[in-house]
Amino acid sequence: MTPDTSDSPHEDLSFEDRLTRLEDVVEALEGGELPLEESIERYQEGVGHLKECLAVLDAARKRIEELTDADAAEAADDAS
Repeated sequence: MTPDTSDSPHEDLSFEDRLTRLEDVVEALEGGELPLEESIERYQEGVGHLKECLAVLDAARKRIEELTDADAAEAADDAS
């Protein structure tokens, strides 16, 4: 079997694409039809997608917090 390079960590996927791939992995694993070695490979792939999704969500959360803090500071300045 040749290695699947389409899911390399260097691939530039959107959050939505990674989430879809993660859902596909979960579905395949829950199906229970994969051989053990392939199950482990798919699990590893899923963990990679999960980590990337969590990193994107964390960055989005930080950005929202920064915007909220900036808006609050601006509103406080306007109130004074």
